[in-house]
Amino acid sequence: MTLNPADYGQAPPAEGWFPDPTSPGHERRWDGTSWTNETRESAKSQLIEPSALASPDQLNAAILSAEAYSELVDLAPPTPPASVPLLSVATAPKRDRKTRRLVGGLSLLLVFAGVIAVIVGVYGLVGVLALPSSAAILLAVAGAVVFFVGIVVGAIRTRR
Repeated sequence: MTLNPADYGQAPPAEGWFPDPTSPGHERRWDGTSWTNETRESAKSQLIEPSALASPDQLNAAILSAEAYSELVDLAPPTPPASVPLLSVATAPKRDRKTRRLVGGLSLLLVFAGVIAVIVGVYGLVGVLALPSSAAILLAVAGAVVFFVGIVVGAIRTRR
């Protein structure tokens, strides 16, 4: 059974030489409507004559040309992509260091105060310190809240 490309909405290929699936390394001629019995050796499978190869002088010239080109490419200044603006120290936005230091110090102070309050509250609950249990619980909870507020303030500082 022969497949007809027109049955599938395709135009048949123009006449010419095509790879022969029944004989690797060979081509079979298509006359525009059907395959003929004409075959030939594929151009890809034919050996190249040594006289058609490049001479040693041509190879050396090509190598020198490639080396010269690569040196020119290496020496050329890099061109930045047009879509990415260049930033330098002079054009970078200035950050307010005093505010950042103040917020960082506040964050550190809150964390330490929270840790100390939690420790004192726990010691009061255990009985190491003479504190009423309600005061010890309040101190421990307030210390935990202050500790987490310090962490949040520090996180905000590092995001800016």
